[in-house]
Amino acid sequence: MADPRAPLELSYGPHRDQRIELFSPSTTHGHPPLALLIHGGYWRDRYGADLMHPMARDLASRGWKVANIEYRRLGESLTSGWPEIFEDIDSAAEAVAEMELNLGTEETPVTRRVVVIGHSAGGQLALYLARRGSVGHRFVDGVVALAPVADLVAAAHEKLSGGAATLLMGGTPEALPERYRLCSPALFAPLGRPQLLVHGTADVNVPISQTLSYRRVARDGGDRVELITDAPLTGPAADTEDGASGVRLTSLPFDHFDVIDPGAEVWEPIRDWLQNG
Repeated sequence: MADPRAPLELSYGPHRDQRIELFSPSTTHGHPPLALLIHGGYWRDRYGADLMHPMARDLASRGWKVANIEYRRLGESLTSGWPEIFEDIDSAAEAVAEMELNLGTEETPVTRRVVVIGHSAGGQLALYLARRGSVGHRFVDGVVALAPVADLVAAAHEKLSGGAATLLMGGTPEALPERYRLCSPALFAPLGRPQLLVHGTADVNVPISQTLSYRRVARDGGDRVELITDAPLTGPAADTEDGASGVRLTSLPFDHFDVIDPGAEVWEPIRDWLQNG
């Protein structure tokens, strides 16, 4: 018997990785919200969309439509991520938008809210996608970046994950400054829409400095940015306006993969933001 929780698949290109997993909400009352998920893995093909399955199923059980995006990645398919990875993210979003237009029926209601959620390298891609402002005809209402690689220049200089950012972009920031300006959230912020950033202070995969660098630029540009972390911020990151820093602290520390585990404590404030943010 087929698993009733198994997603449907939508292809948006000829390559096997150009596909979207569609999770239907367990209940549909009115117009359900839509979450576009983008997985991480430092843009490499050793990691795939299955990383987001627990999150996708949790959101679907709470009434969300979920589009879990797979895309071509560094490895067998690509030696450089530019421009293919970014083209895939754009094309996947357009495919979801077209599906929404075609399936806007009583049985499959149109969406009332669109949120883009990305983890790690997928957090960078989620911020990139949200920068567009819309998915097809539909305005992006918010973005959740979970332990994002949000500063590609710093990631390249620090050679995070063996120089993954340089491989993604096809060269260094010094050689390709305009390309980095187009793709690095810390350079193209602000986005002009609400954002939730989630990052643990002891993350050994992506340093929290990535999120704090981006957060500073986005807030300086006028964006409404909330941060969930596990310890009080110090130094320049601890800035406040009128005593309100937009920072929520968890009672327990959390790591790079807790942020995609709906059973982890950190997911309670994330759910709250998705519901009310």
